[in-house]
Amino acid sequence: MTTAGADLIRAMAAGDRDAFARFYDRYAALAYSVILRVVRDRPDAAEVLQEVFWEAWQGADRYDHARWTKSSPPRPSRRAATPPSAPRRAG
Repeated sequence: MTTAGADLIRAMAAGDRDAFARFYDRYAALAYSVILRVVRDRPDAAEVLQEVFWEAWQGADRYDHARWTKSSPPRPSRRAATPPSAPRRAG
């Protein structure tokens, strides 16, 4: 059984921009609240959110659909979750 999120990612992997818009509408508020708790700065959180969703669009074809669960949407990379003002590791 697939979830709506996994179906959206599959469509995104095929280049469906409308699927990306629906994916964003569905998960952006949740992702923003989690990111804000980590970075503790609204402008930085907005920047990280943009990076996370860009990463989701770019990497949709590499996502492991078998690992998707309703309560566990894709997680941003550690790089994206590092506050912009913090030093970032190479790699």
